[in-house]
Amino acid sequence: MMPGMDGYEVCKQLKLSPRLAEVPVIFVTALGEVDDERKGFSLGAVDFIAKPVSAAILRARVATHQRLRELTFSLQEQVRSQLEKLDSLGRLKRYFPAAVVEAILTQGSDQLPKTERRHVTAVFVDIRGFTAFAEHAEPEDMLELLRDYHNAVGPLVERAGGVLDSYIGDGIMILFNGQRKIDHPALRAIQMALDMQTAFKLVRERWLRRTHDIGLGIGIAQGYASLGTIGFEGRWDYGAIGTVINVASRVCDMAKHGDVFMDSRVHHEAEASVIAEPLPPLQLKGIARLITVYRATGIREKIEPPESVLATQDAGH
Repeated sequence: MMPGMDGYEVCKQLKLSPRLAEVPVIFVTALGEVDDERKGFSLGAVDFIAKPVSAAILRARVATHQRLRELTFSLQEQVRSQLEKLDSLGRLKRYFPAAVVEAILTQGSDQLPKTERRHVTAVFVDIRGFTAFAEHAEPEDMLELLRDYHNAVGPLVERAGGVLDSYIGDGIMILFNGQRKIDHPALRAIQMALDMQTAFKLVRERWLRRTHDIGLGIGIAQGYASLGTIGFEGRWDYGAIGTVINVASRVCDMAKHGDVFMDSRVHHEAEASVIAEPLPPLQLKGIARLITVYRATGIREKIEPPESVLATQDAGH
């Protein structure tokens, strides 16, 4: 009711000021109609007190809104802190398998993931001809090749539902149904491996033009492994140990460019959906028994990415 600039306009101007916009505004006025209150609240006021005014009530209202403001600031700070943690988690997942990071957070930040025995499908991927290439190539060229290789095959791991366990020189170790439980692990591993061979063709063609003959060999095995924390205080890692890992590595060693080799256990699980041909039993280094190996050449019917991967992709969009 003030001349020139009434209380409503004062409130409006306060809310337009970056410095004062968060200051709570309480109307104390002789106006007491519902429309008057509605207009005050629509402009950003937090309370509306009609005269005559009780000093005790006014002090109580002021104290209440001060406290509410403090709580709001506290909540905003908590939200900001949580967003920073989420951002840090996002960066952390760029350097460690997402499934491992999630397991650590689930069990508590002061605890390491528990050791467990799991039936896994292990995949080893390795560049054929890399040793000969490295003998003559400059270090920068080696890094360039590895980047081309990782960019081509890396995204296929997550899409298939696997977990990239580790880099071993020019090799990659991938686990299905290890850190992340998944259905049809053998079939998903084979499909991913065949897709990797297709994706690597462009990398191979590019480096052939630079007179470097490289290829891609892939080995797959299935069996039980122990998954747990490996290392020491200050440098922990999370990995898988078991004969299945050695078998997958040795099967990969036997694969030439373009080959996707798998042991009989992988073939048995995925036989109905995979086109494959048996090879003569092989004596693999470090493995006492003869291993029956199959070469996968195709998939009769492709399997869709697991629901967890699709949900992540939808969230990303």
